[in-house]
Amino acid sequence: MIRLLFLAIMILLLPEIKQLYSEEIPGEEEIVSITVERREALQYGIETEVVDLLKKLSEEKDTTLISEVGEVFKSTSNGKILQACLEYFLEIKNFEHTEKAISLAEDYDNLEKNLISLSLKYISEAGDTKGIPVLEDILDLEDPLLVQAAVTALGKIGSKDQAVLLMEKLEDEFFPAQAKPEIIRTLGELKFKEALPQLISILNDTTEQPSWRWYACEALGKLGDPEGLEAIKNVYTSADPTLRSYIVSAMQFFKPKEVEDFLIEALRDSFWRVRVQAASSLGEIKSLKALDILKYKASRDPEHNVRIASIKALGVLGSREGYDFLQTLLLDEKTPLASRQEVILVLIARDLESSFSFLETIITKEWEKDKSRLLDTLGKGLSTVSNPSLAPIFEKMLSHKELTIKIYALRGIALNRITSLRSRVEELTEKGVAEVIRKNALSTLESLE
Repeated sequence: MIRLLFLAIMILLLPEIKQLYSEEIPGEEEIVSITVERREALQYGIETEVVDLLKKLSEEKDTTLISEVGEVFKSTSNGKILQACLEYFLEIKNFEHTEKAISLAEDYDNLEKNLISLSLKYISEAGDTKGIPVLEDILDLEDPLLVQAAVTALGKIGSKDQAVLLMEKLEDEFFPAQAKPEIIRTLGELKFKEALPQLISILNDTTEQPSWRWYACEALGKLGDPEGLEAIKNVYTSADPTLRSYIVSAMQFFKPKEVEDFLIEALRDSFWRVRVQAASSLGEIKSLKALDILKYKASRDPEHNVRIASIKALGVLGSREGYDFLQTLLLDEKTPLASRQEVILVLIARDLESSFSFLETIITKEWEKDKSRLLDTLGKGLSTVSNPSLAPIFEKMLSHKELTIKIYALRGIALNRITSLRSRVEELTEKGVAEVIRKNALSTLESLE
């Protein structure tokens, strides 16, 4: 009887006992949001932690901690962290740190080459002409890697003065030979019309190094001169398939009526790289005349890369017929997986509103599959889109069994500040939910404040 009475008392007291010791139950400790955790890693983590985190932020295009990354970039002297910061800034197109990038470039005698090259790229992508003096200084070095990086950067922010300087370097026998093809390419970037005769001469010289002819072709395209176009067309009979691919790529810079038929014919070239470039150029010139052959290439070309390039071209083309075709291609389960994944990304980027029902169909068909790559591609793509109309899709994704799908939904909710889903997100912060989901949910709630 005493034992039974003791057992009954213990049962009655069990809730109080559990609450008293709840903080000691493994796996039930308080957690912080992923944002707080990452902020602390940026502030106090070792080199590998910070570099790995910056790579994640770049991959996710996450700007939540952009100011904190900026502070790290300003204060650190660690070369690998500086590189990771620059890569992050380039990925999210943040150009607030050109002053520091220029100071790094100016220290080219002491810092790692890769860091200097990345600094030059950042300066040029930012369009900061204050970096031109250091770029010109680097041209006088003997290091081909740095010299080539400086030439490329000058193509973005230079002017006629720098084009004249580069022409002189092209003729300089002591200038690093490995960087000279990049000079040829850059003369086109700078629209230096005075280089037209020399570029045509290089292109027509069958004894010239192949890379010189390739880049001369590219430069002539960017100059957009009719004389250059004629020269480009005349060498298409070359046995060098890479040169032919450069030719069809260069044609995107000319008027559609001048190159459209030529590019459509190039889609029949036996070398797949030529067909890839032809598809891309047809998209860029918005060739509706090429719609049917691009549809054919997207679904039936024997080469994977050509199919992908044609899918992208149909997206760039922007026609309703092209988008309708891509939607049909997506729903066809005989379409290769990689092609279906590319279609998803194209529709999300270019035709989202009209493709909602098709994307929802994919979600339904793939919902019960284990580790569906289609669903993963869809979720990841939607998580980067600013469109509050996605709220119903994100709400559904929150209930998926895969943790990554839930995380994509949480990111999308945070990006779009969908406060109507706050209660659903709060449910994912409760004990018993996977820790990684709780941390991401807490971060999402912070963004909804």
